[in-house]
Amino acid sequence: MNKLLEILSKPFVWFFSSLKITNNSRSKVLSVVFAIIFWVFVMDQENPEMSKWIINIPVEFKNEQMLLDDGLIVMDTEERLVNVEIKGRRNDVMDVTAADIHVSANLLGYGKGNNSIAIDKTITQDNVVISDISQQDVKVFIDKIIEVKKPVDVAVVGAVQSGYVNDSIIMVPEEVVVKGPETYVNAVASARGEVDISDLTEDTSKEIALHAVDNDGNMVQNVTLAVQYVDVQMGIKKIKTVKILPNVIGEPPAGYKITNVSVEPSEVVLKGHEGIVDNIEALPTSPIDVSDVKETMVFETEVSIPEGISILSFEPPFKVAVEIEPVEERTFEFTTEDILVKDVNGFMTMDSKTAVNEKYTASFGSEVSTIKVVVSDVPKVLSELSAEDFKVYVDLSAYEAGTFTIPIVAEGIDKSLTVEVKPININISLIERENIAE
Repeated sequence: MNKLLEILSKPFVWFFSSLKITNNSRSKVLSVVFAIIFWVFVMDQENPEMSKWIINIPVEFKNEQMLLDDGLIVMDTEERLVNVEIKGRRNDVMDVTAADIHVSANLLGYGKGNNSIAIDKTITQDNVVISDISQQDVKVFIDKIIEVKKPVDVAVVGAVQSGYVNDSIIMVPEEVVVKGPETYVNAVASARGEVDISDLTEDTSKEIALHAVDNDGNMVQNVTLAVQYVDVQMGIKKIKTVKILPNVIGEPPAGYKITNVSVEPSEVVLKGHEGIVDNIEALPTSPIDVSDVKETMVFETEVSIPEGISILSFEPPFKVAVEIEPVEERTFEFTTEDILVKDVNGFMTMDSKTAVNEKYTASFGSEVSTIKVVVSDVPKVLSELSAEDFKVYVDLSAYEAGTFTIPIVAEGIDKSLTVEVKPININISLIERENIAE
């Protein structure tokens, strides 16, 4: 080694001898030069051993496809990173990069559940070895891949145009197959889509995209749907409010009367095709025969609905209440002075100066003094009547001079009242007036 230093130092000795510097200064410079030469020699020729940590090397999973072929999948897809210590000669160690180190975990043979998988490690550089690693295994949860049918759920947003209703919604298909890790598939409640029905006025079909959601409506990731879209068919119908008409036939037995008829409900909302609904104003009930009925009764009945039409928010039967009460009689008495005379000019009271048909006076025969008006109805109606509610008269508008037997007419203010007058006739004389002007 001394000989080598002597050879290496000759150029420097010659260089410094040519310079005119003191021996002391020359010794100092030579010391520095020789120190540098010695360090270079040691580093280059000796190349000492050293170690080094290389960080953040990704762990590669082997045989992941074979796991998938067995219906299994690694759940945690986050990249796993480890740190590796390498050892070797300095020159070799310094040349190593992360790309030269391969770290892997073999999934072959592992099943569903939590697994600890040993880490395998290799290095491609010669003369360098892996001396340590930050962890010896990785924790992996492996789940089973399953396929389960889930219902299709389509949320309707918006509102149809006024006067219309979304009567029905049909989804094709109604179920879809959800595939993925069992943990995620079990969290799926339905395959949900959303359809907008704003301002629709007729039957409409739309294709709606689906996505998997949980019970709270949150999207579930890492699953696939066998069908990405669903065909949604919406039945849009016209609506209209119409009356229900009770169809009562027949009459109660003699001595009884219908006092009121009502139906519940009295109105319904129809839905159906616009052209049919627009032509319906009311719906009659099925016939209700009261020929033998002597008391108030409630009948359950149906209504006849045209084909293609239905009732919104109501299920038959309809209830028709027919109120029937027994009939009684009440008599009102009148005298001949209460009898009015009717002629071509209207009604008038009769006295000796009354001009009938403008040229006659009239007088009643003496055989009748009292006229009875008999009214037949239910007690409540009868109790509210008085004599002022009736008009008793004879119609002389078609008669001239002479003596006649004329029918007595009695009319109630309420034309629906059943009225009988006794006697039914009265004698009356028409005498021509000698002086009409008086």
